[in-house]
Amino acid sequence: MFAGSEDYVVTEPPGARGDNTIPLVFLFGWAGCRDRYLAKYGAMYDKQNCMTVRYTTPLHKVRAQGGYSGFALHVYEAFADLHAEDRPIVFHVFSMNGCSLFSSLWDLLDSVDDGIAVKARVKGLVFDSCPAHTSSWQSANAISFATMPPPTYSDSIRFLYRCLLAAYFLTRRAQVWIQSWWDPRAYAKQSAYYRMMEYADLPKDQLYLYSKADDICTYESIEEFRATQVVTGARIDAICWPDSPHVDHGRKYPEEYSNACIAFLRKVVRGETGDSSGAEDFERVEAPGESL
Repeated sequence: MFAGSEDYVVTEPPGARGDNTIPLVFLFGWAGCRDRYLAKYGAMYDKQNCMTVRYTTPLHKVRAQGGYSGFALHVYEAFADLHAEDRPIVFHVFSMNGCSLFSSLWDLLDSVDDGIAVKARVKGLVFDSCPAHTSSWQSANAISFATMPPPTYSDSIRFLYRCLLAAYFLTRRAQVWIQSWWDPRAYAKQSAYYRMMEYADLPKDQLYLYSKADDICTYESIEEFRATQVVTGARIDAICWPDSPHVDHGRKYPEEYSNACIAFLRKVVRGETGDSSGAEDFERVEAPGESL
């Protein structure tokens, strides 16, 4: 294991550098995620003899979607070191912080020499509690929870901070709405949710793990995005739990969550089918109108 200069962490099984058949899994954390939390998810893939790269964009250094580009460039540096263009790749992204980093990285790959080769090696994409369009209050709630956790700050201070953040986001969204009068791509430039809807080359195999109880990234918004991917021909697996909080599905349903991720990995990387890991409850989505 080693950590990069901006705290991306790589784990690799013995002999991985000389074996390009070993999958490479990138895990991008949610806002405020600490590596020890992300490492628990990475452990699922470590046990499957995968190399993993864990990284969480520091929220206090990002003010808008464009702010993720520098962090995407840093993560891209791991590709050359790990010979990513020669390995099967899977991305596992959490919430909109993870999605925003993935979106910026996906755009970056269009501008670098080996970008096409790297994209061709991406076999699957796992979404945990995303992608979703969040309201100003939902965004403020997520950021305030990540930057001012309840045990450290009083409820009144946190509420005031949420209100200030919500006002800031509301002002920014008003600006984007006005910009959209003459720029049809205004929302795509400011939001990873809408930017990712534009992509024609996302991995066709996608796994969605989300909940009807999520009060930050709502299941309706996630299913709206999911439906757009079905139209493009994506092969979608999904599990929607009834009661797990935002980015907490793996803790509330650890066995089902782990089984789902492992089954998806084996399917997209090794071509395995059937109930090899106990994840028999996947929903196969065939039409945009289906619901969970």
